[in-house]
Amino acid sequence: MTRAGKAFSIVLVLCITMATAACDKDRILSLFDTKGDAKKSGPTEGASGPLGTAMNSLYSRNYTTALEAAERAKALEPTNVAVLFVLTQSYAANGRKAEAIKALDDAMKCGFTNRDVLASDIYLRDLRESPEFQDLMKKYGVEYQKNETTVKAGRVEISEDVIKAGNIEIRTK
Repeated sequence: MTRAGKAFSIVLVLCITMATAACDKDRILSLFDTKGDAKKSGPTEGASGPLGTAMNSLYSRNYTTALEAAERAKALEPTNVAVLFVLTQSYAANGRKAEAIKALDDAMKCGFTNRDVLASDIYLRDLRESPEFQDLMKKYGVEYQKNETTVKAGRVEISEDVIKAGNIEIRTK
């Protein structure tokens, strides 16, 4: 992942956290500790903190490490919306759907209701079609529309379910 991609991921999770629940800014930032200054920033792990490690590992497709780090972050911040959402993503990426649904339930109990993320997050793709996910959305009164974004470039179209190039079509589901 590029430096810009990592920065975007961190900003996204910070925005989710700060928009959905009251939080202690210093405590949230300590989960990332991107400068590696453990003495000033609190709970850390190496140079990126457990939440930063989980996010970086997710995006580099090291799902086992992502899950281990997300679980450590949850032990430090059990009601932090960003931590719970990254834990949800980590469980889903590891194919642990029931635990992902439970972690998402916990995140939603703490105030997470971002419809756009619920509709488009790649790690939630397999969960979205499950009855458990639908029940969770009903439980919290969250209505969302499936993200139908299609990218077109010349004769090539890419959407979540289909890739088309000329007269060739590949379905991903």
